[in-house]
Amino acid sequence: GGITYKAGTGYVNASGEVIAYDGEWSNAWAFNDGYAFVLKNGKWGVIDQTGTLVIPHKYSGGNCGEGYFILIQDGVLHIYDEQLSRIF
Repeated sequence: GGITYKAGTGYVNASGEVIAYDGEWSNAWAFNDGYAFVLKNGKWGVIDQTGTLVIPHKYSGGNCGEGYFILIQDGVLHIYDEQLSRIF
């Protein structure tokens, strides 16, 4: 998962260089297929390996695997494919 850095959570590479950081992330998962879930203001979003937010912070939970992201918002499932297109 992410590491605690300064006042938030972020990611470092094998050389110890910070590659993604947001002082408002309170939790972060390990990268999976180039993407990671990050928690900001109580909502989950997804970043790529550069730290760019690719799925907005508006979900209460989620998971990923097999090239799909499954996220929950207000009790409703939202599914994104590996091109980050919402399919459901």
